[in-house]
Amino acid sequence: MSDEGLDQGGGSVRAVLRAVDILKSFAGAPGPLSVADIRRSVPLSRPTLYRLLDTLVAAEMLHVEGQPQRFRLGRMVALLGRSWADQLAIDAVARPIMDDLRDRSGETCSLFELREGRQFCVLESKSRQALSMSRGIGELTDGFHGASGIAILAWLDPAHAIELSRRTNPQDREPITAAELAATRRDGFAISHGAIYKGAASIAAPVFDRNGQVFGSLALFGPEARIRDEGMDEQIRMLRDAAARLSAELGAPDA
Repeated sequence: MSDEGLDQGGGSVRAVLRAVDILKSFAGAPGPLSVADIRRSVPLSRPTLYRLLDTLVAAEMLHVEGQPQRFRLGRMVALLGRSWADQLAIDAVARPIMDDLRDRSGETCSLFELREGRQFCVLESKSRQALSMSRGIGELTDGFHGASGIAILAWLDPAHAIELSRRTNPQDREPITAAELAATRRDGFAISHGAIYKGAASIAAPVFDRNGQVFGSLALFGPEARIRDEGMDEQIRMLRDAAARLSAELGAPDA
């Protein structure tokens, strides 16, 4: 395999693919690999291989030790592996509950997780209606604004919750207040109208893990024309029941 043109005209993509090939070379390896071992699986020139190995070490995807150098998988690979396993587990547990809530409410149901001080949408069960709302899978950048974020912060230590809100808050948004969090905790759920998207509304309830700590929140999203005072009590009841069922599946005490 020639590695000519690695840094020109699509070379960045080739570099990523070759870095992935390097990581794949560790599959089934009984222990750390030398550069010669890796070259047998990924036949690159030594300068190119060392450049990619240095990059993977810097990204903590690989760990290097000894002289001559030997490489093993790094801590970030383990973290990604755990995240992959967790994602499979949460999908298997949450998907039936979310699909059921989506079908009964008619609205998009989304599951959010608090992860390292940030809010992530980890699963969605999208509404079957022609006009529907969605947050999208991945990290959210709205500083916990909206019902889904407030329903998470309200079950954290108040000082920590306010600090998270301020640290992640977009510059054009007012931070979430202690009064908002206290009201949400008192009611057991959060409601927002147009907090993220104009014309959209959401209702969210907390989800707890086996330690009784807040895992994240379960939320319904839809247009304000459908999520309004008439019928909202029933939507709230269905949502809170679903959040309690999911908390119980995650092993939360007294869920």
